[in-house]
Order: sequence, then structure tokens, then C-alpha cells
Amino acid sequence: LWGESGCGKTSLLRAGLVPRLRNEKYLPLYINKPTNNPQEVIRLVLVKELGESTKKKSDNDLQALLKAATPKGKKIIILFDQFEEFFLTNRTPSLRASFIKWLGSIVSDEKMPIAFLIGIRADFFAQLQSFAPQISEPTSTRSTYQLQNFDSEQAKQIFSAAAKADGIPFEPELIQAVIK
Repeated sequence: LWGESGCGKTSLLRAGLVPRLRNEKYLPLYINKPTNNPQEVIRLVLVKELGESTKKKSDNDLQALLKAATPKGKKIIILFDQFEEFFLTNRTPSLRASFIKWLGSIVSDEKMPIAFLIGIRADFFAQLQSFAPQISEPTSTRSTYQLQNFDSEQAKQIFSAAAKADGIPFEPELIQAVIK
């Protein structure tokens, strides 16, 4: 998921996608601003999400821990938000190599019930190409979605439709003020 700064990627992930995934009994792991060790951040978020029972198993390798934590018949969805921070923290290919190799092994293993969603600013999107060949076609239009800012007329239609669907009366002036 990529787009210009401020287009709503974080809002879509946190307020839209995470609750929807939870409602459908998936286990979403939201990771804001991955560090120089994304695997450790995944482990910490997983332990926080699942509690004490997972802490005892946290010495296991992360793949085994993720597999054991997966809801029956569903997947764990790892959502990396503001993934440009990974590139800013890990400025050289050698610093990125370990994570890219690990990510590629998870993505290519059809038995792993794990999926990844990366939210990244448009100006860093092309850097995802460095994930090849471990991840086939990382910037393909089949596996990426560009989120764009709404123009004011689109935003007005969306606010009006949402208010109407929820039965909330909004004055047109209020909708216009929110859009501005």
C-alpha cells in the first residue's frame, strides 16, 4: 500500500483494516515504523497481543512462534506501517539483507499461514524492488495498491454517504469545513 505522505495509509490500516481483520478472526499484527530489527518487533507485538503464554515460547524461532499463534483456518497478517523507516534505519544493502532473506522465506513458504502488508510513502516505493529476487516482483501492480488523496468533491461524497449510511445528520457546511 503506497501513496503520498498524508493520503491516509495509516488511517486505512489502523482504523479500517485492523478492525476488519479482527472481526473476521484473523490475527493482525500492526507494526508502526519498523526498526533495524523488524523480526524482533514482530516478536514483541506478537507477545503483547497473545500475552504471557507466548512469552514462555518466545525463545523459539520466530517462524515457529508465528505458526503456533496462527488462528485455526486463518492467517496472521503482519502490517508494517511507515515502512520507509526500515530504509532510513538500514541504509545499506548489507544491513537489509537478513530481514529480506527472512521475509522472502516466509512469503515463499506456502505452508506458512502468514501474510504481509507494507504501507510505504510513494517516494520510497521503488526501494521495495531491492527485495527481489527473494520476493518475486515486489512492486508488481498485482501485489501493490496506490492510495491517492481524494479531491474535495470525492471527499464530500464520501462524508455524505457515510453520514447517511450511519443515520447521522450532518449540515453541508460542517462537511465542507471538515474537507477544508
